[in-house]
Amino acid sequence: MRWIKIFLFSMVLSAINAGADVNVELQANDKVAVQSVFDVQIHLSGTDTVGAFTLYIRFDKNKVQITSISAHVDGVIMPDDFASVNNNGELIVAYMSMSFTGFIPGSDKQVITVTCKAETEGSAYFKITDNSSVSSLDFIPEDVTGTVENKTVIITSDFDPPDSGIDASLKADDNVSAKLPFNVEVYLSGTETVGTFDLHIRFDNAKIKITGISPLLSGVVVPAKDKIASVNANGTFTIGYASTSGVIPGSEAKIASMTCEALIEEGETVFEIDNSSIIQSNVIPPEELTGELNNKTINIHPDFVVYAKGDANGDGTISSADALYILHFIAGNISSDMLKGNCDVNTDGVINAIDALYVLHYVAGNIIEF
Repeated sequence: MRWIKIFLFSMVLSAINAGADVNVELQANDKVAVQSVFDVQIHLSGTDTVGAFTLYIRFDKNKVQITSISAHVDGVIMPDDFASVNNNGELIVAYMSMSFTGFIPGSDKQVITVTCKAETEGSAYFKITDNSSVSSLDFIPEDVTGTVENKTVIITSDFDPPDSGIDASLKADDNVSAKLPFNVEVYLSGTETVGTFDLHIRFDNAKIKITGISPLLSGVVVPAKDKIASVNANGTFTIGYASTSGVIPGSEAKIASMTCEALIEEGETVFEIDNSSIIQSNVIPPEELTGELNNKTINIHPDFVVYAKGDANGDGTISSADALYILHFIAGNISSDMLKGNCDVNTDGVINAIDALYVLHYVAGNIIEF
């Protein structure tokens, strides 16, 4: 069995390390108004495990001033003297995995938000300099720095921001088992900076019981465990958020997850975001950004078989055998209909060696969920 695990790790790592890089991108709105507050986000993407990074960011100190910085991963080291940062026109941020687990950015991971104030009109640049680096988690760290994408923001006095709005959506499997717990997740999407929101969630408490609610974004507030009985009695609860720096959801940001159980053997139930919900910007006075509110209908079945995510062979446990099963699928030895649980465990849209590696990380305890 030992040689199988060694062989499995070597196969996966050779597939991963072939040209594996971590890319760095600065994201922000293309245009902002003079004297407005806006965010520049630092995103990483790639399939290598990041153990450390140091990013040197030059910016136009005559046109913008940095007012605050917030981190979205543990282990980020940030300056606390913004006067010096703004005087030099250079921001230095670093990261080191103190637990020696690191993180895999995947298709896109926001790691830092830099909040700025637009001082004067013109083109304001934000540039990651060449001495920046991203290192792997290897025993002897390798430089895995990939492409770097900088950002220029146009500051103007006649800019009228588009009414793009922030959409809120509930997502879950279309079909669930009456005998097993299932999750309903809450997402935001949009390009505006969200400063506050109150999302009022309604469900049919004659058909569904909620057993837990977890916040998945820093600053999000959900009902505590001792309030779950009240949530189920009323069939409604609120997910709240407030931040001076705010967050830009982008294409999709998961903010909360509900663990649920069916109270009926068979039937249809709906989870709704009530129309009284509100999403606001982080400017003063706040602007309403509420866009579309998308509900979710779920079908409950008495004998519906549900396999856990990553349980490729459907034996009820997630182990190295599932990683090997995925590799057999990639090699063409088994067909897609033989894969049981969802094997796109990193949700990048494809099933490949990266998913096998994620399963091994899960088995080793380096990650606690997919």
